[in-house]
Order: sequence, then structure tokens, then C-alpha cells
Amino acid sequence: MVLTNTRSNEGLILDGVAGYVKVADADSLDLTTSATWALWMKQEAIDVTAAILGKGISTNLVRFYTSSNGLFYFVIMDGSSNSGYFNYSTAISANTWHYLTVVYDGSLTDNADRLKVYVDSNQNTLTFSGTIPSSLLTNSEALFIGDISSMIISSFNGEIDEVLVYNKALTSEEITKNYNAQKGRYQ
Repeated sequence: MVLTNTRSNEGLILDGVAGYVKVADADSLDLTTSATWALWMKQEAIDVTAAILGKGISTNLVRFYTSSNGLFYFVIMDGSSNSGYFNYSTAISANTWHYLTVVYDGSLTDNADRLKVYVDSNQNTLTFSGTIPSSLLTNSEALFIGDISSMIISSFNGEIDEVLVYNKALTSEEITKNYNAQKGRYQ
């Protein structure tokens, strides 16, 4: 799934109130043992609670969002809450485009290998809560961009572009290549 070209007014410009994109469920969005989510984002203000992307509800979901405490969270609910997070307010500036990539690889053995987050192709050190599972549960829920269905998290305020969902764990080299190929459009 690709959402492209905010620079030409064809991507997402979100007001933080009610705007979002809802992508109908599809087998290609049911990622189980490996996945990568990548997008360009420009957030109006940092250190605010704002949904970026999510799929699923209640005890079966994957979501990521920013928080008013300055942290970026990637959460996997599989009957228990498991997450990785980092202080994004030191990595992301308000009103500046950033390339955000979240990589999940359930075939690896520990949290730091199973879940990685990159900002502008630089890997961030995560703190973990719970154990990142070796597989993700599938569900029939839609994928939300800029909001998270049925969660008490504010909608994203800013711009989101070039949303990519991969059914594999990208390497750091692939992430850097993607970032370098696109960064000229966002500077």
C-alpha cells in the first residue's frame, strides 16, 4: 500500500481533529512474522499525543503514535501489551519532514532485534515494555493512517506522505537507500 505525493497536494494534510485515511482490510495487511512500515511525516508540534498508524482493536492490534511525554511508541497487543519506545523529541523537529521506519522481525530472539525504529535512516535505541512477540496476530480491521480506530489518542496534526507497508523486515541498508532516494523531495 502506498500513499504518495503530499508535496503536490495529493497526500495527507491532517488538522489533528478528525482527518485520517481508512484502508480496508486486505490479506496483504495481515503481517505475521516480519513487517516494515515506512512513511514521511511532518508534525506541527512535538510532545503531543497523536496517532500515526494503527490496525486492529482491543487486544489484537499494532499501532504507533507520539505521546505528550516526548516518547514515540510502537505497541503490539496480543492479549498483553508489548511496546518499544524512544524519546522522539530529541530525534524529530516540529514542522520538519522526517522519514520514519519501523521494522519488525519475529524470527529474531530478543526485543532489540525484533523491533527497530529509524528516523531519517538513523536507528534509535528503544526501551521495551513486555516481550515483543515472535508473531503478530492477524485481524479483519482496517488500517488507519493519521488516527487509530477506537483508541483514545488524538488524530495526527501535520502531513504524512509515502506510506509504505512491507511484508518483510527491511535492512538498515535498504532503509538508508530509500531515505537517500527520497530526501530531496522533503528538504
